[in-house]
Amino acid sequence: MSINAKIQNIIEAPLNSLGFGIVQIRFMEHDKPKLEILIERLDFVPVTVEECMKANRTISTHLDVEDPIHKAYMLEVSSAGIDRPLVDKKDYIRFVGYKINIQTAVPFEGSKKFKGILDKVSETHAYIKSEIPTLENLVEVAFDDIVKAKLDLDYMIELKMRERKEQK
Repeated sequence: MSINAKIQNIIEAPLNSLGFGIVQIRFMEHDKPKLEILIERLDFVPVTVEECMKANRTISTHLDVEDPIHKAYMLEVSSAGIDRPLVDKKDYIRFVGYKINIQTAVPFEGSKKFKGILDKVSETHAYIKSEIPTLENLVEVAFDDIVKAKLDLDYMIELKMRERKEQK
């Protein structure tokens, strides 16, 4: 079992009981090892700084007891944020219709990085309406070929501004 999977097994239930879900766990072994944990609220309301601090204390307590990392490291707990990464298939399903930035292992028309609207999701692929004029309108990307994907920050800010105008 990977270190990230061990950490998830240790902290998932305690975080869920506080109303948080885990978006991503990344342990980086550099000169100063760092454990980054991105969280979101289970009701999808934005996470506050105070809530990140509360989650950090809970995570720290549970990791101190279980001790899955046998060396000193820095723990960083933060909100997944408005430009949230898409980590697994359920994330892709949840954000169908949203604009995403995607980086692939395999180039499409010479580019490994592009953005577009996430149109649909199958068992093995994400389908993106690309903004790159040279690409086909709908690009089929295997999940195995995706290096990194996240919500497009500018698009998310635009959505939030529209929501605020509609509330007035």
